[in-house]
Formats: sequence, C-alpha cells, structure tokens
Amino acid sequence: MDREVTVSFIYGVAYLIGTVSFGITRLICASFGITRLICTSFGITRLICVSFGITRLLCVSFGITRLICASFEITRLICAFDGITRLIDVRVRRGADRQGARRMREGHMDASGFLYAFADHYILELSGM
Repeated sequence: MDREVTVSFIYGVAYLIGTVSFGITRLICASFGITRLICTSFGITRLICVSFGITRLLCVSFGITRLICASFEITRLICAFDGITRLIDVRVRRGADRQGARRMREGHMDASGFLYAFADHYILELSGM
C-alpha cells in the first residue's frame, strides 16, 4: 500500500495532506484553533470543523447527507435521503457520554454519544496515516 504525507506551511497555517493508494485523500488544516478534516473515498466525503466550541460533521454518501452542528450545548442533525429532510435538535450536556449510552439502549436519541463515536473513529483514522 503506497502512502504519501505532505506538510506545507502557508501564512502560518499548517496543511497536512495524506494520500493512500485506495483513492483516500485526507486534508487537515490547523490554524487559529481551527481543525478541519476532509476524507474522500468511494464517493464518501466527510468534513469535521472544530472552532470556538463548534463542531460540524458533513457526510455525503449514496445520496445521504448528514450535518451535525454542536454549539452552545445544542446539537442539530439534518438527514436528507430520498427527498425526506429531518431536523432534530438535541440538548447535549458535558460528561453525558455514559448517560447517553444508557439512554440509547432505552431507545432515546442522544447525540452526545454519536459525536463521541465519530470523534473516536476519526482519531483512529488519523493515527494510521
């Protein structure tokens, strides 16, 4: 498996581009406390932007678009699929990951565990570069 990592500094901004032979491209931009991750593979595009306590995740795959925006303890999830658009507002509290797991087992929606799961997933992807 061919791997290539490029780091460039432009105007005090650090760009890290990693490419893997399976058509996967990752771009990380860290500047002024802003971190962005773009991963494109098999028609899947993911973007994580963390800045000033705001977290956004955009996932486009097979006609499915999801947007998660967590800011000021509010989490919004937009899912558009087959002409259906859903908007869910969920309050998120700090340290609610264990309670969130219990509520998910009970059948309630808790976006905090969802966000933590995605964060763990991307950390594992980055460590493999």
